[in-house]
Amino acid sequence: MIRLRSSSATDVGMVRTTNQDRAFEGDGLYAVADGMGGHVGGETAAQTAIEAFQTTFAGHPSADGLADAVRQAGAWGRRSRRWRWSPSTAGRT
Repeated sequence: MIRLRSSSATDVGMVRTTNQDRAFEGDGLYAVADGMGGHVGGETAAQTAIEAFQTTFAGHPSADGLADAVRQAGAWGRRSRRWRWSPSTAGRT
């Protein structure tokens, strides 16, 4: 049996005052959302993308579920820009 161990770390860096990166480590499932520095709401965009990814995959843990989770995480970002929930476009990668 193969046993995996993982960890994650992010750093705010020397320019920003907030960390806009988010990571998820699950049972054999890993995801990173990089809030785009300087974009208002980048940390919220990254966190919501991770949450959408995690929730969608949990409902269908398979290769197809993984593909759907990636689509859902990306779709949230497109919808958030249309809803204009923030004064400027939130960004994440």
